[in-house]
Amino acid sequence: MWRLVITFLLAFALTGCGPMFESEYQGPAEGDYGYGAPAELEPLLARRDAEEVLADRDRMITEITAELSRIVPGSTWLPNRDERSSECGEFGSTDAERYFGRNWVSKVPVPAALWDQASQAVIDIAAKYGYTDVTGRSENPVGDQATDLTISDSEDGRLSFGSQTNAVLQVVTGCYLTAENKRKAREAAPK
Repeated sequence: MWRLVITFLLAFALTGCGPMFESEYQGPAEGDYGYGAPAELEPLLARRDAEEVLADRDRMITEITAELSRIVPGSTWLPNRDERSSECGEFGSTDAERYFGRNWVSKVPVPAALWDQASQAVIDIAAKYGYTDVTGRSENPVGDQATDLTISDSEDGRLSFGSQTNAVLQVVTGCYLTAENKRKAREAAPK
């Protein structure tokens, strides 16, 4: 009997039939004309289009993997996961997306003796594309110790490079609007 009562009460509360988790819709934020609150939308409109950022990201990855293949004999870089994107929490009322690039993997790890040269090459190439804040880097690796490097850009993008059993490279962008979404937001703005 108690199980039935508890089941009924849980179903009642979790299906929205009771006031337990209710919140009343307050409508769009002040100044939101359908594409996001001004405080969220304005910085995104000042950024480059998502298409430009993704093209630069792909050029950067191509340069990095080519240089790593030159530095580490026998390494071949192949993608092992599809790209995906997600909405941006800090720009939640907009159509901005954060792009999680493919994981690029080489079955040949970076030997400790080549780590400094390989990681410096990644740092140098990434800097040409705005990834200049080295937030983590393994120093003085020995043997088959895991090594890693993380570099950020000014718009919350992140490049991750690491090596242990395999070598791995991935780039996650900051939040960006596509050119089409920027156009729609600007056209809908009050004149």
